Amino acid sequence: MNKKNISFEKIDVDLDTSLREEMVKISGRTSVPQVFVNDLHLGGCDDVYDLENKGKLDSLIFKNWGLGMSENKSFTIKKTYVKDLSVEVPSGPEAFLSKTPPKIDFKVDRNNLKINQDDYVVSLTSEVNAKNDEITFFVIEATFSGIFEIKNYDENEVKQILDISCPNILFPYLRTILCDASVNAGFLPVLIQPISFAPIKN
Repeated sequence: MNKKNISFEKIDVDLDTSLREEMVKISGRTSVPQVFVNDLHLGGCDDVYDLENKGKLDSLIFKNWGLGMSENKSFTIKKTYVKDLSVEVPSGPEAFLSKTPPKIDFKVDRNNLKINQDDYVVSLTSEVNAKNDEITFFVIEATFSGIFEIKNYDENEVKQILDISCPNILFPYLRTILCDASVNAGFLPVLIQPISFAPIKN
């Protein structure tokens, strides 16, 4: 609790028999300490550590304690950066002399990694493949990443931020990188259509 900057009251039940009896009655346990958030019994030390390791402790605390978690929520973009970029023109001069324009295939994947209590790295990994029936004009592979600080959101909210909000922030930068890379390789700009990472509702 100290690490989470949450104040708490310690009650020594060994000094009061009636308090110990009440603790045993409510928790069904005789060992100490037993941790409560209002009327919610979290368990002993091992139980609390287990909840923390599973990422469930914060939501239980803030949902059952009049602490007003929403007042302390914050979302910060700490850094965005190009993690990886490669451009190949495997057919060389033939790509520039071909009279048949290429077809552009584009794909993108997202992933995230928790690096400490509040910080996450979210990455968009993409590939642009331009080819016709005869040759491959160019292949561009790019990964664009961001470091995001997400504080005091519950698990579902964090998942939504990582799966939707962060990719939506990163994608415009990725589009620009792919466009510039195709131009620098000597071709017309690749104009990728905007993408929304929000799920489609039926």
